[in-house]
Amino acid sequence: MAVRYSFECPQCHAPVELTTTQAGQEISCSSCESTFLAPKLGDIKKLPLVGGGEAETGKRRASKAKSGSPVKGWLFAGGLLLAAIAGISGYLAQDYANDLHVPFDIEEVVAKELRSVDEMSPAEIYGIAVGACDESFQLEYREVPYRTQNIKAGIFQNVAWVCWAVGGIGVLMLLSSLFLKK
Repeated sequence: MAVRYSFECPQCHAPVELTTTQAGQEISCSSCESTFLAPKLGDIKKLPLVGGGEAETGKRRASKAKSGSPVKGWLFAGGLLLAAIAGISGYLAQDYANDLHVPFDIEEVVAKELRSVDEMSPAEIYGIAVGACDESFQLEYREVPYRTQNIKAGIFQNVAWVCWAVGGIGVLMLLSSLFLKK
């Protein structure tokens, strides 16, 4: 349906409705039946719309169609960026955790410790037992390499999960921007 513009008859000043297709043509007034030349196309588009409002030019319509909500744009861009960075960080943390993890067989570890006890003389074992009864006695602490490495691997595994959770928030932001109305 064509946009209708309101124009005043030059003779009787009665309102006359015009469309852009009538630009530069002879028009007759329905009130006084006088004929007059309709304004040029550029002048018609400057006239008020029938029923009030302001005439929209093609450029103004195109700019309204292109522009969305700034919140929608920020949600989309932020969600995409957050999902990408957190996803990559989570992957790298998981990969590093996998590199740190040292698989071990508990039975082999216990057997190794028992072999070290078997290599001790009864006097050494007795000395450790008697020393354990003394309050000032402290056993020698030996850090087992597989245990330390697996603790570090567990920490990096947790970091990876946190990164993936943040990436999930980014995906939710991205999806909410798609369903957000203007």
